[in-house]
Parts: sequence; C-alpha cells; structure tokens
Amino acid sequence: MIATALLGASLPIDAGQLQRQLDFMVASCRAERVVHLIAHGTREVEMRMVRPEALPTVSENAALQCALGKVRERSDLQLGFTGNETRKK
Repeated sequence: MIATALLGASLPIDAGQLQRQLDFMVASCRAERVVHLIAHGTREVEMRMVRPEALPTVSENAALQCALGKVRERSDLQLGFTGNETRKK
C-alpha cells in the first residue's frame, strides 16, 4: 500500500490531477473559506486569498498555514501568489 503511494507520487501528473490534489489539501485543512490553490501546468501553484481585503482570523490563519505547509512539503511544486509571478528556480 505504501509502495503504491510512493510510486504514484513519483509519476508525472497532469494539471487536472494536480488541481484535485490541491483541492484535497485545502479541504483537509478546512481552508476553503481562506485560500484557493490553483494549478498552472503540472508544477506551478497560485495562491489566491478568498478575502484579500481582510486579515484572516487566528483559526483561519491556522488553516492557511496548514494548506501552505502541505504545498511546501512537495518539492515538485512551485508556489506563487496573485499579482506576483511564480519564481523560476
């Protein structure tokens, strides 16, 4: 079972599959009311705040940090922000 998950993690994915993974990351952290993670291609991830005009509450910030932590754990992804191009390595 673990070997299958590791094998699946090493296979190339398409943008639709990456978007589903990002949606799952956000949902598992209960951060849907705080942030949207949007796949651009198979490596680049855009972070878009749901309410950019308002600072997140303490619980919303914890959810946001959870979701961002899950993206940072993936060395194959590059995180960018709305209005700020994703940096190339």
